[in-house]
Amino acid sequence: MTHILITGAAGFIGSSFVDLTLAEREDVTRVTGIDKLGYAGDVRNLEAALRDDRFRFVEGDVSDEGLAYSLTAEAHEVAHFAAESMVDRSVLNPRVFLESNILGTGAMLEGARQNGVRRFLHISTPEVYGQRVSEAADERDSFLPRNIYAGSKAAAEMIASAYFHSFQIPVVITRGAVAIGPRQHPEKVAPRWITAALSNEPLPIYGDGSAIRELIHVEDLNRANALVLRKGEPYTAYNVVSGSEMSMRDLAYFVLDYVGRPRSLVEFTADRVAHDYNYKMDGARIRALGWEPRRSIEEALRETIDWYCANEDWWRPKVESEDFRSYVANSLKVRTASAKV
Repeated sequence: MTHILITGAAGFIGSSFVDLTLAEREDVTRVTGIDKLGYAGDVRNLEAALRDDRFRFVEGDVSDEGLAYSLTAEAHEVAHFAAESMVDRSVLNPRVFLESNILGTGAMLEGARQNGVRRFLHISTPEVYGQRVSEAADERDSFLPRNIYAGSKAAAEMIASAYFHSFQIPVVITRGAVAIGPRQHPEKVAPRWITAALSNEPLPIYGDGSAIRELIHVEDLNRANALVLRKGEPYTAYNVVSGSEMSMRDLAYFVLDYVGRPRSLVEFTADRVAHDYNYKMDGARIRALGWEPRRSIEEALRETIDWYCANEDWWRPKVESEDFRSYVANSLKVRTASAKV
């Protein structure tokens, strides 16, 4: 029987993985979730899990080496989602990303090494490849990160590689497309625009809106994560792609059309610092494991928008918080200053 430790468990993707694990892993007798409950973590995301006797929640930071050791001592498998993940915030405060994404990953890997964890899933990002506009990135391609967040995640992968080669820690890695779905913090692009549209506020778009992202529903992404945790080959990375791309301009228009707001709410702004215009990836390796997405991009978007329409009490306090308003103002200043250089 299996005890799984899930880091970043109160976040968007992590909480979805908790729910999926409890629902579908019949061999799992215990799930421990850890989260420091920073601005993007919300214990309400674990409402269903907390009603399950197999689940327990620990508030704490994965960078705490003592805590990382004690929790991995009880676990057979680790799913490591915990990370700072917003590119604009990484420009405003690089140190937080270096500490959380690099030192936090190192602490979890060291705990896994000392305690003989038998599987370790590390959640990475396509941004480690850098911008890929035409040629799709293969898992064996070199890294060329162009922002602080991407650099910190690339460094974390290199540490994972070193632990595999030095200590034979059975690490598997996923680099997933842009996830959308319920309970995503409104700093991210889809919920940012959905909540703005529902509030009749402008939808800010970097540059001319021509940047393209591949979107995937969070449950589809986590089915891939779960499959790689169980069946992935150590030390191997898997690109998780949906095959559904959309420009940021078209995404904004989709949101506005769906909720019945005018397209005139779109507001083009100065471009993002070191903006990557696409992260095209090849997904042959994950499909060889037998995974396919279950939702089209349109289905995923409609489900996502419907959830935010029905759960204003979840997102409204976040967009009205001092942290969020300060972040929006400061990120705009960074883009404006960069445009003048």
